Amino acid sequence: MRVLFLDDSYQRFNQNSLLGYGGYWLDVECIKPVTKGISDLKERYGIPSDVELKWSPDRNHYLRTNLRGTRHNLYADAITLLIENNARVLCAVHHLDSCYGVSLHNWDYKRTRLWATKQQCKFIAERFETVCLSESNQTGLIIADHYSDFEGETSLIKDIGIDFENGTGYCSFDGLCIPPLTATPQHCTPLQLADIIIGIIVSALIENRHGLALFEDVAKMFVLNPHKSATSFTSTFSSGVLGWGLKLFPSSFASTSWYLFRDLDKHYIYTSEKGLALKEIDTA
Repeated sequence: MRVLFLDDSYQRFNQNSLLGYGGYWLDVECIKPVTKGISDLKERYGIPSDVELKWSPDRNHYLRTNLRGTRHNLYADAITLLIENNARVLCAVHHLDSCYGVSLHNWDYKRTRLWATKQQCKFIAERFETVCLSESNQTGLIIADHYSDFEGETSLIKDIGIDFENGTGYCSFDGLCIPPLTATPQHCTPLQLADIIIGIIVSALIENRHGLALFEDVAKMFVLNPHKSATSFTSTFSSGVLGWGLKLFPSSFASTSWYLFRDLDKHYIYTSEKGLALKEIDTA
């Protein structure tokens, strides 16, 4: 069984309002080691056990006022913990100002956010089902942080429940047991790392230096295009990720975000024989 942990991240910079939704999945036997690893991280950095790890903590949050060490190192160690436990990252990000509801109909933030989150949740559930579950004959479960308001959460769960029952046109949900469950990160510790993962990705997309500094290690955990119909393939890293582990909405936003993968495409290649691997350098 595999469990997908999801959280959201809203960040604004200049004229860019980005809303991301996503996180990572683990094989169920890795959940306890990750949970213990989070506890060990907190002890190492002098963080009380009841303090949540967050990418963008409030001004008076413990991570800003009393942390032993740097947040960069804390987050880097959290990423290492996930890599060691074979976590895979799935997420979707909307450029809210470019969404048709805003540009054509002047939707307010509350309506736009709920609409975008529904689209993101649908995409993530589809990819989790088709790439991470059915390909390996696995069952799965999604656990997400609570939505910002009860009315919105009820609407979100209702809509995804309809998709689970009827399918989406892209897939039917045979591996996912039930519609997503919601929980609080304080009591479902792995959700705290989902907050960090989606925070890094959205920060990198607005060219925040803290997000960019950690993006490469997160990117190597993205779910990749399985190329199901190909007996052999060679792909750039970005082509393997975009539309699979990372979905950017709308398409105009996706077309402007290739810069994030420029260096990764220079150094990595994705093939049927080796998966994601460093490019061999010709020294002749």
